Amino acid sequence: MLRVIACGNLDARDDAAGLLAVRRARPILELIPGVEVVEAPTGFHVLDLLHGADAAIVVDAVVCRGPRRPGRVVRLRAVDGNLPVAGSASISSHGMNLAEAVRLAGALGEVPEVTFLGLEVEDVSIGAGLSERAGAGLPVLVGAILAEAGRLVEGMAV
Repeated sequence: MLRVIACGNLDARDDAAGLLAVRRARPILELIPGVEVVEAPTGFHVLDLLHGADAAIVVDAVVCRGPRRPGRVVRLRAVDGNLPVAGSASISSHGMNLAEAVRLAGALGEVPEVTFLGLEVEDVSIGAGLSERAGAGLPVLVGAILAEAGRLVEGMAV
């Protein structure tokens, strides 16, 4: 089973990107056999939600190192239960970042194939609504979620 996990905070502007993107993709994702869509309020919930999945796509806001490009979609894959260093840059208002959750899942037992899809953010201040640049990247993130889900489900059927 493929589990698509949406992370974010609707009250912190661009930090809502993961939740909003998965909510937009959800009607199509739910038509794909073997796909489950869930929301995770914290990294600890992500840890629990990785358990029992064959593969997972975790979608969240991200702050990248180096030159900032708000609205850019970032894709990372966990290898041997570890995300590349850039995965530790996901917004950590959820109590535990994704890289920590994946590492801990690996230490506790089996970790599924994990793909992280993030939208680089500009503004995570208190408030509702995405910044203009993050909002412009949201449709690209939705497309990336659907493409990744299709790739992973096809791979599981083989």
